[in-house]
Amino acid sequence: MQRNKLNMVQAFVLILALGIFCTACISPYTPYEINYKASIPEVYWASFSPNNDDIVFSMGWGSLGGIFLMDRQGKIVKWLRRNTNKWWSSHPVFSPDGQWIAFVSTMADKHGDIFIMDKEGNNIRRLTSTADYDRGPVFSPDGKRIYFVRSRYFGSYSPVARKGLHENDIFYVEVSSGREFALTDNKLYLLDSLNILPSGDKLLLGTYNLVPSMGGVKGPRESQRGYNLWSINIAKPHQWTPVIPKLTVAAPINYSASYDPVLSLNGKYLVFTCRVKDGYQIFIADMNTMETHKIDTFIGMKSPVSISMKAKEILFVTISRFPPFHVRQESNLWIVNRDGTGLRNFSLDFSRVLAPKQPNNTSQTSATN
Repeated sequence: MQRNKLNMVQAFVLILALGIFCTACISPYTPYEINYKASIPEVYWASFSPNNDDIVFSMGWGSLGGIFLMDRQGKIVKWLRRNTNKWWSSHPVFSPDGQWIAFVSTMADKHGDIFIMDKEGNNIRRLTSTADYDRGPVFSPDGKRIYFVRSRYFGSYSPVARKGLHENDIFYVEVSSGREFALTDNKLYLLDSLNILPSGDKLLLGTYNLVPSMGGVKGPRESQRGYNLWSINIAKPHQWTPVIPKLTVAAPINYSASYDPVLSLNGKYLVFTCRVKDGYQIFIADMNTMETHKIDTFIGMKSPVSISMKAKEILFVTISRFPPFHVRQESNLWIVNRDGTGLRNFSLDFSRVLAPKQPNNTSQTSATN
């Protein structure tokens, strides 16, 4: 009897710990978790253009919701996609030539599909159409494919964890034909932050708690529970290789405490968030040596979202539910140099797009079959 009680207590503690961990994971929110009543503009995702001149981002803040194009000073030059009661758009990323933008549009019933538009917000095409949630698009280096994550379940496996997107796998869609293909069939608990190497033969991503259906794929012992970084051979998607930054910090941590990997477009640097003794900090690793150092910013929950073409600058967002300590911010979008200098918060200027002329919002029903 005593042993049964002990087992029940241990099980409860395990469930509670898992829930707390999942609640603390700081991947950028799914779009419908954005706080539209936040006191500052709430940017969900941002991405440098290949020439580093422009930044495309998605946000929700009062009536200002959708996808926007801005210059490097924070002046919004175009409102590319306007959110409506039925559709809202997020996670925009540029094509390698900078002429197209892939993004996710989510319906009110919370399923999402991959769309593409030109950089002016025109020529919109729907590339996927399912009852699942397709998210995290990333172009192949030649621009012919878009890889993305498909999530089949939105909910919570723990009474203390916030709801999330689960049963995840990697798919890709051909831009020209709209044909889609499944790359994996693992139904992972958590999978996000897709990146692709410049060679086009490997994906880099973050996941959590690899499930037995991985077909024997294993990592180092300390990675079997926790959030992990991996590279995947696209030609042989069953081959998952651990990506292990060399973390040299005071607190005894391992790479399984690493979140939200973002690979530079030239493939030379990997930026990620890591839990350390003073909270969540951003780290950068050299992909050749995996030597890693911390980019000192401020204490608070933050997530990198984009690195400039030459890997000199990093965009990151703070998480509104856990605002930075003793730091004033005009928005939750920040930029910092790779060496930790030049930290700057964006004060977003919407004056140009709030003029009487409405943004272009071509119907999103023109799907590619």
